[in-house]
Amino acid sequence: MVALLDPDRNPPPIPPHIPNFNNIQVLNAADVVLFLVLDLQTPVVESIPVRYRILNAFFQAVSTRTAGTASVPIGSLHPGIQCSYLIMMYISVLPLAISIRRTNVYEEHSLGIYIPPGEATEAQEGGGKGDEGTYIKAHIRRQLEFDLWYVFLGLFLICIAEGRRIADASDYV
Repeated sequence: MVALLDPDRNPPPIPPHIPNFNNIQVLNAADVVLFLVLDLQTPVVESIPVRYRILNAFFQAVSTRTAGTASVPIGSLHPGIQCSYLIMMYISVLPLAISIRRTNVYEEHSLGIYIPPGEATEAQEGGGKGDEGTYIKAHIRRQLEFDLWYVFLGLFLICIAEGRRIADASDYV
């Protein structure tokens, strides 16, 4: 009994929500840094005192992805941070979309999910319930292999590099 309670021999398992929480914190930190760096010369953000600007950056990072609220007009921000918010909104809905796809087996082919005959697992065929995590991980891996992520990266880099020209409304034809 003592061996079971010894934390050196049997460390407690990590709850499944902790890695997801850590990922969210990394994404929030990235959004805060992008907000502070890309909007250094934006008039709306410059008018905010520095200590409130940092708090505002954290609020924007958290609320834009989850609640859709904003403390500064999103249209007045740098196009790179707008693109970052778009990508973060896509990332935040991705686990839900994958879970919905898991339950809607009949719609998989209409969504473009084609599993080669040799790769079908029991969870995908409906036989095993313990493989759902494996299915979701495999689906995320396949999703990341799509060109969409490269398009997002290219769009983000273009928005950062050409931010002034994108935001200049007088330059439109």
